Amino acid sequence: MGVNEDLCMPLSSPSSPIHLTILLSAKKRRAIKLKAASYQMVQWKLFRKHHLGMLLRCLEYNEAQQVLKDLHDGPAGGHYASNTTTHKIMQLGFY
Repeated sequence: MGVNEDLCMPLSSPSSPIHLTILLSAKKRRAIKLKAASYQMVQWKLFRKHHLGMLLRCLEYNEAQQVLKDLHDGPAGGHYASNTTTHKIMQLGFY
């Protein structure tokens, strides 16, 4: 999945709109930075970095419901175990 680097913004960068306040302990700030390292904003959409390097688009609740409905009602749809459904969603590039 090719992404223009000018459109990307790591969530842990100093220019990020997410500011860690002094009210958080150093331990909590560190935990947030470590979790944020796995995510990236591209054109104001949130993506999670897959361990193989591709970006998976994080879905909002209503989008996730539509993807599940499409998978279930589609030509290859049906009732699958949660792991199988999760794998199919990630294959489509969603998280």
